[in-house]
Amino acid sequence: MKSTVLCSLFLSAFLVGYSEEVASGDLWNESKMELSASFGAGYKQNVLYSEIAPKDSKFSYLNLDGYAKGELVGLGAAWSLMASGDLRHFTDVDNVPDETFIIALGKFSKSVGLFSELTAGTRYLYISQAFDASFDILDERTAILRAQEPELFLEWSSLLWEFEYAFSASSARMYFKDGRSDFETDSLEFELNYELSEKSLITLTIEGSDRAYTDLEARSAVGRPIIGSSREMEMLSAELEWERSFNLANWAGDYGMEIEFSERRDPAFGYYNRDRTKVGLEWALKSHTWSLGLDIGFSESDYLVQIVEDGDLRRSDSWIYSLQIERRLNEAWSAFLNLDLEIEDSNETFFSYDSNSILFGIKLR
Repeated sequence: MKSTVLCSLFLSAFLVGYSEEVASGDLWNESKMELSASFGAGYKQNVLYSEIAPKDSKFSYLNLDGYAKGELVGLGAAWSLMASGDLRHFTDVDNVPDETFIIALGKFSKSVGLFSELTAGTRYLYISQAFDASFDILDERTAILRAQEPELFLEWSSLLWEFEYAFSASSARMYFKDGRSDFETDSLEFELNYELSEKSLITLTIEGSDRAYTDLEARSAVGRPIIGSSREMEMLSAELEWERSFNLANWAGDYGMEIEFSERRDPAFGYYNRDRTKVGLEWALKSHTWSLGLDIGFSESDYLVQIVEDGDLRRSDSWIYSLQIERRLNEAWSAFLNLDLEIEDSNETFFSYDSNSILFGIKLR
């Protein structure tokens, strides 16, 4: 593990900070690449998100980010590639794999007329996460979630009067270590942007998707598996986001708010039916030397069929707080401090927990 991290850091140190624009003749008229690496150490409470047997641990941290983009001469087209990976290695918890999150995105866009653009692309997501699966404090168990999801998407964006809009269609498949849980998701999304002023923007996003599981069976209204059936989910969400930028002395900042309503419906007998409301607040401030960011999120989930032990319908509330502080040391290095708090409250047994972490590190760009 240590050798892997060190090799990655030396490789990143060799590449990081390379940023250039080149005019390279016939192929590109402009291209740009940026790479960065962050590494540090932290402490996390309740590593396994447990209600009955919480465990705390120190951890080492590594993040690698990369971005590249360019334009094709004479074709009115552009391409971009982006990848980001987070890795946390916990030192005080036995038999727990590294917590890993990787996302990659590649897309190719072609201008159509003066105001429209057609984009085709692919996304890739990888997750490795450990959770507590104990039902008895004397019989502790750990569940390991490992999953990857490749996705293909197609998007059309254009202008309509004073509005910017975009339609997109995507198809993805989530692969789990246990193949029985695999599922495919087909989605349609519509996004509408409107500038309230030069520094203020409002965005409406509506998304509908259909999810089909490979081998999992549907359930009756009381939760019993239905032999010979296939589990499906239909989801619909609407999100309204407002953001505004401002300047204060030598500081540039922005703040915003988002509200999302979503529903999940189970076409079989409604066992997985759920309504969710999410509210988020964001605030950021940046100068040549300092960067500050604060995110606050709340979500409420109400299950329409599932009943808990006391006879009430299942529900859960979640609060997430995140604070990021970064201090630039010179053109290549900066130091950062991240604080994250997560509070989950549910009337379903084993689903309530607190999980907080602090991380200090160095970033090389």
